[in-house]
Amino acid sequence: MKTFFSFSLLFISFCPFAQNEYNTVINIRRAVEKINRDTGYSIRKLTAEDFLNQVPDNGGELTGYFKKGQLVKIIEWIGLSSCVGIQILF
Repeated sequence: MKTFFSFSLLFISFCPFAQNEYNTVINIRRAVEKINRDTGYSIRKLTAEDFLNQVPDNGGELTGYFKKGQLVKIIEWIGLSSCVGIQILF
């Protein structure tokens, strides 16, 4: 019985942390959705030669989305010979 009580107490002590992490994930998803819905960005693009030391086979592009002079989102597109790599940063 003592062991069961100890495990129960240990399990209950971790529950609030899981709720905080879940709420954080929900808040991040909402922020990303808000950024993606907005259409009033000024867009600046760089070619692979501007931001990479070695240019990949099929080129590359770095796209920055700005709102009121502040960088909000970056999309990196890299065209390799075997695949295309896309990375989105918020």
